[in-house]
Amino acid sequence: MKSSLLGFLACRLGPMKAELGALWNSTRTRLTRRLAISLAVTALAWVADHAAGDVVFNAIIQGLVWLGHQSIGFFGLLFFILLAAVLLAALLEVRPRKELRPAEVGATNAAEVAELKVQIALLEKHTTEQGERIQFGEPLLEVPMLSDMDRTVLRAHVQEVMLSLDAMVGSAEQVWKGLSSELQEATPNTSLYWLKDQIRETVIKRAAMTYHVLHDYVKFGRDPRPLLFQFYKQYRGWRTWIARMAELLRRDLSTVPEYAVWQQNEAKFWEDFGKKLAISQFAVVRSAIREYDGEHGELPKLV
Repeated sequence: MKSSLLGFLACRLGPMKAELGALWNSTRTRLTRRLAISLAVTALAWVADHAAGDVVFNAIIQGLVWLGHQSIGFFGLLFFILLAAVLLAALLEVRPRKELRPAEVGATNAAEVAELKVQIALLEKHTTEQGERIQFGEPLLEVPMLSDMDRTVLRAHVQEVMLSLDAMVGSAEQVWKGLSSELQEATPNTSLYWLKDQIRETVIKRAAMTYHVLHDYVKFGRDPRPLLFQFYKQYRGWRTWIARMAELLRRDLSTVPEYAVWQQNEAKFWEDFGKKLAISQFAVVRSAIREYDGEHGELPKLV
């Protein structure tokens, strides 16, 4: 009886043991797979956070986390292992570049920045010179920067001399108009008529524009030194052509209306301007005028 009972139990418990063993093996396999996937996902998350830090990688990691909680087979596990290997290789390839980039930038940053600053300065200078050529016919005089105090002193002195400058320019314009009125009877398309138009377009208009820009510079507190020297050169050209036009018209310039006023106003301006040139803030303008007069001769007085 006892042996029969034991045999019966062995027959019944044998298959149950096999089923329990199979269940345990399958459960252990699933747990092992999930543990492996969780460990792989955790490792990828750590690498992504420290190496790439990219939103795309974070999205992939979140997707892998979700898939890691799903039931997969052997080939599914193999697929994710291969995918993890590819992502890990990509991340490890990105990391050295990111680690080396700061060192490379640090090695070349100073030289590149210096070169860029030089190129930008040259471009700005070229652009400024091109604009000055269009507006004034040539680049303006380059002057050193002034301190705030020197700029204030300079502006005050220029404002004082602008009164006599305005009087001189106004009387010179009246003398030119007096000579031009005598050309109204000249036949169009003649050389004299053409010369008058050329002088007006190439000499007088530029001098007048520089004169008005100089006024704006003084009004708005900008450095007027380049404009002062530019107007000096252009006024000399205008003055020369007034005398030449009088010779072409066979007119005694001293008999032209407003000439005496022009002579008086010009003498007053050169007196005032000469005093201003003596101060240190006008040193660069004084030097430029001296050099220009050395090349083109001293400006004669109106007689």
